[in-house]
Amino acid sequence: PVETKMLVGRFPSLSENVIKNLVKCANLIRQAYTTGQVSLTFSPRSTIGVCKKMSESGYSFARAIDLVYTNKLTETNRKVAKELIRKVIGEETTSDIKE
Repeated sequence: PVETKMLVGRFPSLSENVIKNLVKCANLIRQAYTTGQVSLTFSPRSTIGVCKKMSESGYSFARAIDLVYTNKLTETNRKVAKELIRKVIGEETTSDIKE
């Protein structure tokens, strides 16, 4: 909840539910990183970057994550990350993330 509170305070234009889902995604990716499923963790700086893309540039949740995080991954890691994100936000909303 510390990360959620920080993001809610810093980005009041975003709904708390969106921020909670972002933190859930970040935590799933962090777990995957510790088990070696992905090669890049999702840092608090990345969650801030995603919030900035959504609040300042108007990007969708999935597109903001793609721009800030998933586009830095290999194709294999991107598939794993996209599946983790899909678990939180659903199938149709991950269509903005490149395969």
